[in-house]
Amino acid sequence: MWRLWRVERPPSRWDVVGHHIALFLVTGGILLASFVVRPEVIPFRACVFFRLTGHSCISCGYTRAFIAMAHGNWHYVLHDCPAAMLLYILTAVVFAWNAAALAFGVTIEPGPLLTSRGVKWGGAIVLIVLVLANWVYRLSMGLT
Repeated sequence: MWRLWRVERPPSRWDVVGHHIALFLVTGGILLASFVVRPEVIPFRACVFFRLTGHSCISCGYTRAFIAMAHGNWHYVLHDCPAAMLLYILTAVVFAWNAAALAFGVTIEPGPLLTSRGVKWGGAIVLIVLVLANWVYRLSMGLT
């Protein structure tokens, strides 16, 4: 049977912690940092590529978009960096996945449907195309 995920209760709580703590801390840190930073600092430009060329780099806009989304400014994100909305939601889902596993003391692993070779490659290709399309969008709209 093709399952999306598999839940197991390991013999030790430390097995759960070891399995889920890294992604919990990374995604939680990203979400917390984007919430703690004030929206007034959104216009900052720390991009070396932008300073040298005057054009947005492939990752320009994502930091500002995450900060805006954490503060409820979804309209800004849809206009400035639409791909960031999907990445923000994906980050929140990964955080919730790992937080739930830690809270309930279980390991939650992707099932065969999510870990097959075709799905992994397809997901990577979709992510690359999404980021490239977002960059083309930002360049064509003249966004910096």
